[in-house]
Amino acid sequence: MSSVIVMTEGRHDVEFLKLLHRTGTDRRKYDTFISRETNDTQETRIQQHRVDDDIRWLYKAEGGRSKLIKKFRSNVLQFGNDNLTLIVMIDLDHEGYDSFESELNEKLNEYFGGQIRVDSRDSESNAHLQIHDCVVRKGNKPAYQFDLVAFHDDLEAVTGIDEDDEEGGDDNGGDNSDNGEEDGWNRAKHRRKIRYYLTHCPDVCADVRETVL
Repeated sequence: MSSVIVMTEGRHDVEFLKLLHRTGTDRRKYDTFISRETNDTQETRIQQHRVDDDIRWLYKAEGGRSKLIKKFRSNVLQFGNDNLTLIVMIDLDHEGYDSFESELNEKLNEYFGGQIRVDSRDSESNAHLQIHDCVVRKGNKPAYQFDLVAFHDDLEAVTGIDEDDEEGGDDNGGDNSDNGEEDGWNRAKHRRKIRYYLTHCPDVCADVRETVL
């Protein structure tokens, strides 16, 4: 079974995926990767993840949409490996999917001279997000497929996480940081809001769970 890499914009997205994962029936392990908290390169971490059979999912926070696009561009060919399943989770900020796709393809075009591009082949939508069946094309031929989960606005809006709260602290994938504040980021408060969202918006969260897990 292939490894699953989920690229997200930020730390709240990883917290959401961790809590969503724990509500699922699959008890295999996951790992997290917060780009600004490690000296490992993405290439090194993905390779480590692929050779560890005990951990199937890697939830990654890239530090914003522009950085996510750059990381995607740098690894777009590596993501096409047969033993690797890619999922991308982003915020559309009410700009719509087409705006994101145009931005992504513009960056790919700068790097690959029009030889690599991404298209959405199909999509479904619910009250808070849309899920796209995307394909990476090399020239005119499809290279591989990946799913893209896109909040119409953003995760913070639907969960009620305070925009004024500063992101900070560390994340080692464990549970010993549930209480108190870390570097201005009230992890416990944000987790409570995400758990509330998972409980009270089950249909929306079920769509994400079905895609990721």
